[in-house]
Amino acid sequence: MTQPEQQSANDFVDALSEDQRTALIAVRNVILENLPDGYEETIQHGMPTHVIPLAT
Repeated sequence: MTQPEQQSANDFVDALSEDQRTALIAVRNVILENLPDGYEETIQHGMPTHVIPLAT
């Protein structure tokens, strides 16, 4: 089953069922609270990802 391209991590979360959204938000909050400065949240391979941008 192919999923449509997501524009942002928020779009990805919003498209989930309520149960999935609740679980992912909890995990996402822990990640964002502990992620070092300089990382960006993006969508890669159809899911939220955290990367260091190569160029600013």
